[in-house]
Amino acid sequence: MPVSNDQIIGMMEPKDKSRNYPKEKTVHALFEEQVERTPNKIAIEFKSGSLTYKELNAEANRLARVLRRTGVEPDSVIALMVEKSLDMVVAIMAILKAGGAFLPIDPQFPASRIDYMLRDSNTKLLLTHSYMKADFLVSFDGEILHLDKDSFIEEEDSNLSYIGTSSNLFDVIYTSGSTGKPKGVMIEHRSVHNFIIGMTEIIPFESDYTIISLTTMSFDIFILETLLPLTRGLKIVLADPRNVHSHIGNNRIDMLQTTPSTMILMLNDAANMEMIAHLRIVMLGGEPFPPALLDKLKKITHARIFNMYGPTETTIWSSVKELTSTNEMTIGHPIANTQFHILDNNGCPPTVGEIGELYISGDGVARGYLNKPDLTGERFITPSFDIKGGKLYRTGDLGRKNDDGEFTFHGRADNQVKIRGFRIELVEIEDQLGKFPGIRECAVIAKANESGAKYLAAYYVSDKPYEASLLIRHLAEFIPEYMIPGFYLQIDTIPRTPNGKLDRRSLPDPDSSRPMLETSYVSPATAIEQKLADIWGQVLGLNLVGIHDNFFELGGNSILLSVMFAEVQKHFYDRLTLPDLFSYSTVAKLAAFISKDTEHSISVQHINGVTFPAAYFSSVSSAGDHPVFSYIMDESIVAALLEFCSLNKYDSIDVFVGTLAFVLAEECAHKNIEIKIIGQDSDYILALQTDFGTLNNMAGVFAHIHRTLRTASKECILQLNGMSRVIHRDGQLFPLIGDCDHIRNIDIRIFGLAIGVKIEGNQWELMLRYDNGRLENQKVKDLFSTYIRALKTITHIYKKG
Repeated sequence: MPVSNDQIIGMMEPKDKSRNYPKEKTVHALFEEQVERTPNKIAIEFKSGSLTYKELNAEANRLARVLRRTGVEPDSVIALMVEKSLDMVVAIMAILKAGGAFLPIDPQFPASRIDYMLRDSNTKLLLTHSYMKADFLVSFDGEILHLDKDSFIEEEDSNLSYIGTSSNLFDVIYTSGSTGKPKGVMIEHRSVHNFIIGMTEIIPFESDYTIISLTTMSFDIFILETLLPLTRGLKIVLADPRNVHSHIGNNRIDMLQTTPSTMILMLNDAANMEMIAHLRIVMLGGEPFPPALLDKLKKITHARIFNMYGPTETTIWSSVKELTSTNEMTIGHPIANTQFHILDNNGCPPTVGEIGELYISGDGVARGYLNKPDLTGERFITPSFDIKGGKLYRTGDLGRKNDDGEFTFHGRADNQVKIRGFRIELVEIEDQLGKFPGIRECAVIAKANESGAKYLAAYYVSDKPYEASLLIRHLAEFIPEYMIPGFYLQIDTIPRTPNGKLDRRSLPDPDSSRPMLETSYVSPATAIEQKLADIWGQVLGLNLVGIHDNFFELGGNSILLSVMFAEVQKHFYDRLTLPDLFSYSTVAKLAAFISKDTEHSISVQHINGVTFPAAYFSSVSSAGDHPVFSYIMDESIVAALLEFCSLNKYDSIDVFVGTLAFVLAEECAHKNIEIKIIGQDSDYILALQTDFGTLNNMAGVFAHIHRTLRTASKECILQLNGMSRVIHRDGQLFPLIGDCDHIRNIDIRIFGLAIGVKIEGNQWELMLRYDNGRLENQKVKDLFSTYIRALKTITHIYKKG
């Protein structure tokens, strides 16, 4: 049947985005409803810890009661400064339940910026951890609550009575400010509720999905990764974007949200490939989505791919475009109860297809800027025409409405830029750089390198040039790392337009030679130094890199560091970890670290491996390695093990090592088993041999291990760095045991399989980590189960000595 003109017109018109929902409900009320539906399901996981929906709700309730007693009430702004942890999510939910709004503060921010946010917000309560640096809190006159020291266990854990309404504040997110200071955006509960409705009707947040949270708490898109899933019954895995595979454990991740820059970073690390390949939903936003990245993702994963758009002032994301079956790069249609308006300089709609400034109205529009009524009046305006909600937010973005009703993004109408997803007002950087003694004028612009990645370049007028390191150290006292320029150029004068305004387009391109540094240029002297200098030059876009030049003073940042790490791994993959690059930030230091093992090389014959059955080795290679199995020991088992050790005068490590040796001897049909033990000094390991041909009972095994660990000669101790020279024979692994933290940080590809032990009071944890590029998952899982059963059995049988 032919399609009529009316049908064609109907398909071309934008869909009705008006949606009814219970606007009176707060976000924590939605969470509490979900708790009733899935009380025993895991809500959130971080490293080896987790909380069910019921446990998270109970802990938040206890803390919320404490907050209520401190005077928290509707629209109270409560500062939260913690690193990524389970405590972070508990605290956010507790603040909401108490009736307040949370103000997230990144602990990595400069002290002066944190101090400004605390003063500007007028907050009287800060939640943090006791180990956080407190030098900037000297002037803070409010109360500080330490989440790791103040006990809330005695508090009632039932839900609190509600105070306030959905029109009260949900959070305050500080963004870069055009006045030179950051500004706090006030978001209400009903705006977040509408956001949840808008997202979940477009993107399937299924209750059996697991979503990974990569984003820092101070970035508004963090809400999509945490609070939204907690209202829909998902499991959340908290992770570090720089080392995703080491945090996801045995989880299969279904959903991921991040910025295109971070996704590029993740794709540079082969260890992430398996996780990305199995994703079902990929959501990218915060900056333009490069077409090349879309093409690459489609080759790697069958996931549905979404392009997200939206400023903080209209509650996280305001529009979505699915790109799974198209390469048409638009920002799509507005979400539920949200309207886009393209207006010209006179505030009038241009004809369809013309570019104008984008204004947004609807339920997602924020209340305004905290304690800044003038700035609120400038950006949140009452239009001359009727709109839902009564006010428009002026985004400063340029856009166009296409014939099909979708919108495309066309840059900025002002000097705001996006770097790695972070919104940056260039004037804020210029304001701080201009305070450096000797600089008379300055300007900052955003540039793009050959790969399309954006970076910041600073220009200044002064009587003499300054080393980049001096300017970087100055700026680091006032602005976050992502706002610090990578290039600094002294120029004679700042170019101006005929009417006297700064002409950024006339600023020269940064040259690709070596920037002004404190150190003199010293050329590479060894093959390793030359290779590293070449890699740095390639990544940083420089022609000349000296061996004493600091990576970050050459224009490097955490994103480029990860790109550099991927390149270095291609040549030195078994000798390097990402944290090493932060510690050794010059070519000379890094080259010395990489070549260190040649000074203390270990003969291969001194390192004995264990030959495993062929069934342990996978025929399908998987990218990456990560802790995959963990076990929290019951207190009864811990008590039995402690009693066993006390009666027989053993240490717990004797039992853990001896039992592992026994299990491997049985599984691999070997009499002589060598276990590597990593000590408190994580640079060294002990190679401990147990001969079951001469030791005919477990009591003798434990006694042998106890003596050996205390009397080991220096000849038995190996440098961990030397293990990178081990030759891996077919079917051979080098089992390792040690503290969980050390096991997480070693290169598991060297050893193949490792057991981690963590002892904290009566809370004991066992962790098994293995090289899933070589080993078969189910066989390793069965081995771990056998090890746990053996521990239980041995401590029971031998506890009488």
